[in-house]
Amino acid sequence: MTKIVITRPLESTKSTIALAQNIGFGVLNFPLLELIPVNNVSLNRSLSDFDWILFTSSNAVRFFMDYCSNTNIEIPTHVKFAALGPTTKQSLDSFGLKVDFVPDSFNRTAISVKMPISKGERVLYPTIVNGPRQTEKVLRHRGCLSTRLNIYRSTARIYPDKKWQTLAENDPQVITFFSPRTVQAFFKNKQKSVNLKKYVIAVLAPSSARELNKFGYQAQITAETPTAENLLYGIKKYYE
Repeated sequence: MTKIVITRPLESTKSTIALAQNIGFGVLNFPLLELIPVNNVSLNRSLSDFDWILFTSSNAVRFFMDYCSNTNIEIPTHVKFAALGPTTKQSLDSFGLKVDFVPDSFNRTAISVKMPISKGERVLYPTIVNGPRQTEKVLRHRGCLSTRLNIYRSTARIYPDKKWQTLAENDPQVITFFSPRTVQAFFKNKQKSVNLKKYVIAVLAPSSARELNKFGYQAQITAETPTAENLLYGIKKYYE
């Protein structure tokens, strides 16, 4: 049985682990990031002022909906929703929200370039603190009024050496990275037990592969489309 290390945050990992086990992998859950809500989120406009709300991750959906629930904010019926990829769409679906646009390419540039918006429309963009700015730049270039709402943040999980030794002793074959931040968190641990050169590295998207390259490592597997399902089946195919 091929053993794989899932490094996603705990908040994102349940369905990924279940799918990996159904495929036939042995799973070692080792989250490298912790996601936490931003305190004192300040939205200076009413949601009714916006024409669109744009989400580029299911985590953004969850934290935004928690924010709305905790502050008794209702979603206006006229607001449209854009979602980057099927996982983000599913998250919106789970809250009973109709998704009006999903791009056929799974990157932030595609969603902001291809959204069916008109000049002057207002777009709310709930996202992670210190996340990429390309989405907003493209929207502004198209003449839209984009408002960024920092709704959650991530912090690296630092484990004692003994935890890393235990992970290595479990003899995994594959280590997965689902984001550049996860790659950064791995190297922030400064541990010596898990040498990436001994393992097959599988990444969700080219952005994570590029981040690995900065540290002198290369990914052997990159998902054809950035979904957990695609990545896991890519790992399966690699071993067939």
